[in-house]
Amino acid sequence: MATTGPRVLLVVGPFRSGKTSLIRRLVDKQCPETTTPTIGLEAGAMYHLAPEQPGLSCRLKQLLPASGMELEIMEIGGKEACHREVPRGRRVVGLLVCYDTGDRDSFLRASHVVGRHRMDRYRAISAAGIGGAGHFAGVLCGTKGDLNSSQAASAADAKAFAEANGLRTALVVSARTGQGVEEAFQALVEAVLEQEAALGAEQDLQASLAGRSASQAWSLMYDASRGGDGVGKDWQLTQPRGVRPHEPPRGLKQPMPAAIEVLDRSGGLPCEPRTLEQCLKSGLLHRAVHVWICVPRSGALLLRKWSKTAPKHPGRWGPTAHSELRCYGAGGDGHAAEVSAQAAERSLSEQLGISSSSLGELRHMFSVESLDGSCKELLDIYVASLGSEGLPEMKLQEGEEVDWVYFGHVLSKQAAAASSQMFSCQAEYRTSLARCLRAGAVKEDVRNAFGIDLDAPGSPKLPAR
Repeated sequence: MATTGPRVLLVVGPFRSGKTSLIRRLVDKQCPETTTPTIGLEAGAMYHLAPEQPGLSCRLKQLLPASGMELEIMEIGGKEACHREVPRGRRVVGLLVCYDTGDRDSFLRASHVVGRHRMDRYRAISAAGIGGAGHFAGVLCGTKGDLNSSQAASAADAKAFAEANGLRTALVVSARTGQGVEEAFQALVEAVLEQEAALGAEQDLQASLAGRSASQAWSLMYDASRGGDGVGKDWQLTQPRGVRPHEPPRGLKQPMPAAIEVLDRSGGLPCEPRTLEQCLKSGLLHRAVHVWICVPRSGALLLRKWSKTAPKHPGRWGPTAHSELRCYGAGGDGHAAEVSAQAAERSLSEQLGISSSSLGELRHMFSVESLDGSCKELLDIYVASLGSEGLPEMKLQEGEEVDWVYFGHVLSKQAAAASSQMFSCQAEYRTSLARCLRAGAVKEDVRNAFGIDLDAPGSPKLPAR
């Protein structure tokens, strides 16, 4: 979502909680010896955040525009009798809530400050008639961390406070030493940009669904390009008949992009389902499955090279099949999704033309979070062993290939670092999959399948148990 002008961040908190010193440390890189108590709304200090700035998180670097971001940081005085107001005609996008770590009363009053500010902000926005009156990003910031050896609030208390008040995280900082000051503001900016990305995706989705019925918006569509009347096994919706009131009419000529669930870091559902394109564009966390076809005794994995036009892993080698978990809004709630086992079976059928019944047992091995650029997934990993009939005939897309490899050659740390042709695979993913395959590998079968003598000097070994 495009935003013109500097974003306004508001620093609030009880009286003498160190708000002014915090801003001066960020902007001027020094802490003033004395400060004058802030009365009402203090004029903003300008601050530029650039993506090349040291210490930024990978996520924040992805979200920041190439030219950086202009921030206007304002402060509201904390005295109970002080006049308070939000910047009129300006949209506050982030709230830094401060409290004195050495003062228990300051911590307790911070919750009242948050509630009071929300009411002030709501009234001002309603009176001004401007948009953006929804929730905004916030971070809890314990100040004077260098002065207070015994904290007025434990880490658990601060975390509970942040969660109860809808704040992103809880940090302890020191304006005097500079400890954690930049990190606190960066965490707030990251939360702001993620919220803007989610709002932009919501607006894109609403625009794409304009004029469509509920059944068209949230139902799974069959691929009309494959022909047929849409009643075959490959085209059926995953939910049994009778519990999908929004099932689309048969024979639609234009297939709709499937909607998939978006998750937050706690596994909740922060917004309505999105298309895959929107998830990749905005870096939204979503659920997906990877399926690996293997021969356990020989340690063989069937790798697939994805076409250069694939939305994920373009032109790289990766799992035998993968797919997202789709939603279709049964009951009108927009969040009825297939289970991951169904998505795994569907991916084999849609992408390779293989029925899971022609393979051995399709087993869920583990789950892991994966980050590859703007592709952020919560993955369920499945392994399917070849049955006695061997590998069924497969149908590959143009530009795709498959190849059998020994799992130790592609799941080792050295292989991951050396190969730019493999899909992005974090250490937890590699070690977990290797652990699953290691138990069934037999040296003689590895030798027969790949000509690898695991006992020979310098040869690859079975990964350590």
